[in-house]
Amino acid sequence: MRTPREEVYCIEGFTERINEAFTKSNLSIAEVCRRTRMERSTFYNYLSGNIPSAYNLMKIAKAMNVSTDWLLGLSKARGLYE
Repeated sequence: MRTPREEVYCIEGFTERINEAFTKSNLSIAEVCRRTRMERSTFYNYLSGNIPSAYNLMKIAKAMNVSTDWLLGLSKARGLYE
């Protein structure tokens, strides 16, 4: 069983969704990092399952043209305008 602290940092399916968004975006790691102004290591951490801050989540969603709600598993609509 997870502790309350672990629950805060575990969002079911986030890793799969961010990786799917990255793959379907046809962007390179370098391009995502340029658009979001993030270090590569930071973006790799998110691809590995670490949850970004709200600000970084918004930047990632915008760069890959998906909604933040979809990345977090709160919506089935993948795109911004679905």
